[in-house]
Amino acid sequence: MKETKDLTDAQLAARDVSCFVVGVVLMLVGAWACVWFVWGVVTLHVVGTVEGLLMLPCWLFGITLIDIAVNSTTDGKDE
Repeated sequence: MKETKDLTDAQLAARDVSCFVVGVVLMLVGAWACVWFVWGVVTLHVVGTVEGLLMLPCWLFGITLIDIAVNSTTDGKDE
């Protein structure tokens, strides 16, 4: 990822922490949607459309943000 300006160490740390926190929250929302989706199918024999549509994007964006946070370097250049 090409950065337009050099970031300080504090800004890089803040970016990593915020990406990680938002990624974990999205993963938890996706897991919550999955539980309700499966519960609805098993007990009510209905498919929760909202939960089904919510799971995949939450997991994909969550994994992406966690990957950005974990794999970024301290010099501002992502590998």
